[in-house]
Amino acid sequence: MTSDSMTAAAPSAPRSHAVHHDGLDTETRPDQDVNVAGGYLPPLTTEETHVLSAAMYNFLSATRRLVEQPLHSMEVNQSEIEVLYFVHNYPGVGVSDIARMRFLRVSNVSTTVRALIANGLLNRASNPDDKRAQMLQVTDAGTRVLDDIAERWAALINKITDEMNPDSVRILHEASERLNETAFATEHVIDAMQSQSGSITKP
Repeated sequence: MTSDSMTAAAPSAPRSHAVHHDGLDTETRPDQDVNVAGGYLPPLTTEETHVLSAAMYNFLSATRRLVEQPLHSMEVNQSEIEVLYFVHNYPGVGVSDIARMRFLRVSNVSTTVRALIANGLLNRASNPDDKRAQMLQVTDAGTRVLDDIAERWAALINKITDEMNPDSVRILHEASERLNETAFATEHVIDAMQSQSGSITKP
């Protein structure tokens, strides 16, 4: 398993318009599931949204403690891995981009980036379009760190899925792209929240 397989956010599919079987013209996505009547599945009801919300909260609460497990024997902390992973997914970004898109303080990101550069995991170059800006790239050493973490995470996931019903594990695997889509949508919601608030609230 490589760092590429850790990608948390998949690009959203392009939207198009389609007509429901009830005749309503509704904005849809090409990857939406078609129901037996030939139309598209309706949005979740309020009750269904609450059920999904509770399930996601339970999942995040249960897995939050696992996040740092692969890092215990490595000379990197969680903040450094988050930045390293983000630059891996968005090569060429700058410190301000990371702070804005990850809802972080610029000063904290700058400190983390300096540590990653000092450890040889990131490098930076001048932006040809803006000499004052810096573009960040993951080094070969940084890629090896991400690959190592990916392998450790895979081992943890194996332990988790060993506790589950095999059919449930297969269904979960088939939903991998939906999980990636959820992560991508989450990033957009966070970005929108920050734009609306006009301030950074996360340390």
